[in-house]
Amino acid sequence: MADRRIWHDHLEPLAAAGYRAIAVDLPGFGDAPAREDPAAWTALLETMDALGVEEADAAGQLLGSR
Repeated sequence: MADRRIWHDHLEPLAAAGYRAIAVDLPGFGDAPAREDPAAWTALLETMDALGVEEADAAGQLLGSR
């Protein structure tokens, strides 16, 4: 599982602590279709704009490295 579901157990405690917690599928993962520009930050910024989020702290899951 490499999609927003990995954050499921963390969203409620973050919300209870007073944070607005949002889990996002990046392009090509989970429910997000793949797209020509798969840049994670582009997708994240588009989601923030759609939700009216002006600033945020971000956390992520490493998708692999060499």
